[in-house]
Amino acid sequence: MPLTTDTLELARFRGLHEGLRGSVCIWPRLVRAGRSPESLAQEFEPTAECIHNRVTEADRDEGRQQEVLTSAERQEQGQLRREKRQLKLERKTLANAAAWFARETDSAPPKSSNS
Repeated sequence: MPLTTDTLELARFRGLHEGLRGSVCIWPRLVRAGRSPESLAQEFEPTAECIHNRVTEADRDEGRQQEVLTSAERQEQGQLRREKRQLKLERKTLANAAAWFARETDSAPPKSSNS
């Protein structure tokens, strides 16, 4: 859909400018069409910084910025970091438990011949 004054009026009427978290965001299209985030901020509700952030996020997600992670990649990275933190905690807990049991039984565990 070409970006015209009618399109902007339709966007205002339908409230698309308020649905920043929705699947359709008009800010990147408007900025790429030549509108500045500052002029859009004066015309609509969000700040220029908010519009700029949405355009940057859209650029990442569409592969326009190759050196940064997409939203999905950032989400996966966060999940992997949480899992790693949990695994480290579990490993430390198991090591402490093994040391405690070794002290309680006053003997070292027998070495396995399987290794």
